[in-house]
Amino acid sequence: MPFCIVTQSLQAPHLNICRDAIAITVVASLTASLCAGLFLWQHFIHYGLSVSAKGRNLFFSGHKKQGAEAGAAIKQTLAMGISSADDLLSGKPISIPMVAIIDPYVAGFITSFSVISMSYVYKGANWNNKKRTEFLMECWKVVGLSTENCHVYARVMGDPAAEAVWDKDGQYSKGSEAAFLSFGAAYGILNAEDLQSDIIQTAQQKAAQMMGIDKDLGFEAGDNAALGAAVSELTIQKHMKKHYSGSLI
Repeated sequence: MPFCIVTQSLQAPHLNICRDAIAITVVASLTASLCAGLFLWQHFIHYGLSVSAKGRNLFFSGHKKQGAEAGAAIKQTLAMGISSADDLLSGKPISIPMVAIIDPYVAGFITSFSVISMSYVYKGANWNNKKRTEFLMECWKVVGLSTENCHVYARVMGDPAAEAVWDKDGQYSKGSEAAFLSFGAAYGILNAEDLQSDIIQTAQQKAAQMMGIDKDLGFEAGDNAALGAAVSELTIQKHMKKHYSGSLI
């Protein structure tokens, strides 16, 4: 049975983002160089990796191809938490363990970042429901979700009761927050309060070391990519490493 993505508010007021599961408006401009995918900036900063959706037919509608690009970038990001750069650069097929995909924290990260990618990076806020659904389905399948898992993700996004079950320990919300923080850091749209938070302060130190700059002088637009990568490393990749290290197939 086909699924339908239902609009549902995503509460996270600390970013300058109206977090709606379908329509997200970000107070920032997007440069063409950042349109390649969801976490492409992270891979370039760390390892110069090229993200692609190998093994899938990309000769189809543009929004599906974009979904595949986003999914490949998310998949690579998750893999960076449980595998070495050498393994990722080897060209071997990447498979994220199914137990991680159904982990509420990881699911919260995947769903939130895929929607942000669709609405902001690919300008999909005004797409019709069919187009949005096809983008997300393709994205999630490339990450490694089965059709059944895709239905589960969609149901959690559109049904507050289903989300409450997944978020009973607060992990789904934490994963979603990690996605928003990573994105907000990468695009320089965190507010003053968040810039003083422990995780952002730690990420700034890490990013400054990576870029060879003084964090107290502030981050330029290009440096924000490193900050976003550092936040990702401290959140989703730390979670993956803690719970699934050695599980990459």
